[in-house]
Amino acid sequence: MGKEEKRGAADKQHYVLIGYVAICVMMIFATLFLAFTADVPTVQATETATRTRSAVQLTLDADYATIAPTPTRSGS
Repeated sequence: MGKEEKRGAADKQHYVLIGYVAICVMMIFATLFLAFTADVPTVQATETATRTRSAVQLTLDADYATIAPTPTRSGS
């Protein structure tokens, strides 16, 4: 009787393990399916001309903004 109980518990563990592995395999296939079939809209970059500033000027602007931020206008 003790051997039958151990065997029944081992069978249940095997079924649980098989179910767990099956779920993992299904999730892997679902991930691969979604990764390769997802419709991703393509975005085209637009170029706009900007004025080039020197690194020194950018550093000075950043330092000034850190030390003395631009004042905001109040409604009064």
